[in-house]
Amino acid sequence: MVHAVLKDVSGYLSANKTRLARGARVLLEAFVALAAQAKAPRVDNEGLRSELASREGKEVTAAGLRQRIKRLNDVLAGDNATFELSGSGGHVVVQPTGAADAKRDSDRVGGALAEFSGEKTRLDRG
Repeated sequence: MVHAVLKDVSGYLSANKTRLARGARVLLEAFVALAAQAKAPRVDNEGLRSELASREGKEVTAAGLRQRIKRLNDVLAGDNATFELSGSGGHVVVQPTGAADAKRDSDRVGGALAEFSGEKTRLDRG
């Protein structure tokens, strides 16, 4: 089963591919590729560094990867993205943010309002 947060990452990448800086785009593309193979929202730190090295033709250090993740998360926060990347126990993990909760709540309210509207519910102010 593909996790919903991975769909969010893929959707964000598709929508913002030309707008993202090259380093951020390549990081997200490599993460999505490895996460899809693993069918999990977590990839091995070393595996991601290796994938980045093969895509860019140069070695990526652990410190360099941490810096790139920090820069990417700054961009994601500015875009009010529904996910962020973080390091955890030798892995890089994608996790939902508060924006994801707000979007989900907004979608639920919108769905409920559409349902009431579809029933032609009216308020009696008597």
